[in-house]
Amino acid sequence: MMQEELVRGLENLRSRRIPFALSYDGATGSREYGPPLPEALGLTASCSMPARPLKQP
Repeated sequence: MMQEELVRGLENLRSRRIPFALSYDGATGSREYGPPLPEALGLTASCSMPARPLKQP
């Protein structure tokens, strides 16, 4: 999906007041990929945490 399509879809959800969660990190370690999402979307970023291995029974 192109970022423009993603942004249009998110704008649509926000204008209709539909709640959503989006996983869009665009980063691996200190390396970042692609442009950030526009601030005009008014999205709140959450902190990222490293994944932990699952405990096997």
